[in-house]
Amino acid sequence: MTKSKLNAPHRTQSPIQTHPK
Repeated sequence: MTKSKLNAPHRTQSPIQTHPK
């Protein structure tokens, strides 16, 4: 689960990947 939080900052730049609507 720690990896999810580490990837959070990186995904912030790609909102499409964070929650593909």
